Amino acid sequence: MHEKKIHKINIDVRSLPEGDPRKPEWDMLQRVGLDAIISVMDGLRCYTGGRLTFGEGQQQIISAELEQMESAFLTDLLLSNVLAKRTLRNNGRPNLMRVSAVNGPMKRRLDEIKKLSHKTSVLWMAGNILNSTQSGGLKKVAMAGNGNFGDDIIHDLATSAATGRLGFGNPYPLIMKTADSLMQTSGHPMHHYHPAEVQGYAMDELAKLHPNTKQVENQEIRIHTRHSGSEINSTAIEIVCAHAAERQHTYESPEVSRLLKKYNLKGANGIKQLELRGLITVPKVFAVDGTWAGGYGGAATEGSAWGVDGHSNLHTGGEAWVKRVLPIFTAENREKILTTLSEAIKRGECAGLIIEPDVDVDGGMYPVDQALLTEVRNLFEPHELPIIADCMQTTGSVGGSYFGEGPTRTLADYQHLIITNAKAAAIDPYAFALIPAHIDDSTTGMSHLSTPTNYGPHLQALVIAHMVQNEEFQAKVERDGQRIREIAEEYGEKV
Repeated sequence: MHEKKIHKINIDVRSLPEGDPRKPEWDMLQRVGLDAIISVMDGLRCYTGGRLTFGEGQQQIISAELEQMESAFLTDLLLSNVLAKRTLRNNGRPNLMRVSAVNGPMKRRLDEIKKLSHKTSVLWMAGNILNSTQSGGLKKVAMAGNGNFGDDIIHDLATSAATGRLGFGNPYPLIMKTADSLMQTSGHPMHHYHPAEVQGYAMDELAKLHPNTKQVENQEIRIHTRHSGSEINSTAIEIVCAHAAERQHTYESPEVSRLLKKYNLKGANGIKQLELRGLITVPKVFAVDGTWAGGYGGAATEGSAWGVDGHSNLHTGGEAWVKRVLPIFTAENREKILTTLSEAIKRGECAGLIIEPDVDVDGGMYPVDQALLTEVRNLFEPHELPIIADCMQTTGSVGGSYFGEGPTRTLADYQHLIITNAKAAAIDPYAFALIPAHIDDSTTGMSHLSTPTNYGPHLQALVIAHMVQNEEFQAKVERDGQRIREIAEEYGEKV
């Protein structure tokens, strides 16, 4: 055991003995994690004039829980390593008890849950297994034991990597749940109708993550936080549509007034009828077809393929927010993308673009051609059209930054860049949008009303942001990535 001081408070942490092969990497992770906690708590203390910090009586609780979390995390990492080696050595770890069609008790319990589930819970049930516990990227399948240690456990690395970037069970963001509880700054009732200091601090820190440093320095970035990516993408899409409609006077032009009078139509429904008849153009956000903006949050529904938008489009008479007509952003599709967007801009149809700026994950893990993204940016810039960089599934960072290459290099100084983030933002459900003020000003004040607003695991998100921007941590990620590529090649796979 050794001690790390936080605000004159000694926090005990777990130290591995000399000679343990995990020690060098563990010491680095521990150093990065504790430094992140210190930075976040120092910032909160300064922001609140010392009103919010760890009190002396809270030290023992923090120390005890952190040590327990560190121990569990180390155990999970060791178990993950053992199971991975067994999988590679034996060409898999087959266990038919993990298959619900074979495992009668698990199938019956799954069927019971399905009967209780809302019909749209398709993705939740997609894996067709019943999870008992989960930690460190390992899921224990319920009722799947076969007498062989670990055979009822599966690796869920995709989820583990995307959620919190650091994997489930990482002790340093996780301990912030305890910190929130001890400082009495968490809980749904805390934020009803009344902003909290911890929210103001988190929003101030999140704004600094936007890659346009000039807008950050001039305090021109607005923050909106929610609990899911679909909610936050809906917010961004609707704001961009409102921004375009305001610039083009879509709803308030003399021509619209004339047409409403001519056809004896009134109000918003009348304007929609004009659009459906092809008499006016309402600008929409363009998107890559076959990607996933989310299905639960209004506008984002239209950003998703696979029939997610079906009910919405039937109800509204067609697309209301998104035109999902672009192919994936590869060099081969350059001409089609640029032509489609150029013509849409001329017709007043394009409000902006939503795109995964580094890798088109849902389209099949295609890297986004950054030269093409630059051309689209140059096409948009004279028309002041926003680009929504959907970083929901971004798990890597570049050059000390929080985000990947697209936002950090290609779009960094673009004045009309909105960034949305969710899965990678925190361990608990959390999503946020970073919105330039001149775009946010276009939306209506009540369009995203909810109680409470900007509620969520803010301190978790800030600790993760500090950790993933740490140069030591980024170097580790790069080393791990290279090692994964080497192992994959040994087994005839290409990553």
